[in-house]
Amino acid sequence: MSDNPKSTPRQIWLRRFIWAIGIAWSIILVGLLAIDIYSIHQVTLELAANEAQAHLKKDNAVRFWAASHGGVYVPITDSTPPNIYLEHVEEREIETPSGITLR
Repeated sequence: MSDNPKSTPRQIWLRRFIWAIGIAWSIILVGLLAIDIYSIHQVTLELAANEAQAHLKKDNAVRFWAASHGGVYVPITDSTPPNIYLEHVEEREIETPSGITLR
């Protein structure tokens, strides 16, 4: 920074003071921005974890409900083949009045 030779010491001091205030203000703003970004990141992670836990609890509730009712019977198709690990279960297969076999 080149000072004007006609500047008084008071003007030089004022100019340096204004620059120092500007730099300090910029550092404060960058620090606050960094803290805000970190806080938003933490809250986002917490919300994602809570959402994942809610989905897991819902899935477990559905599984518990189905198991407590003896399972769920669905038509046998290519996308829902019979479970080979349940071949020993009695009444594994049922037939609807219209003749559709459910497992």
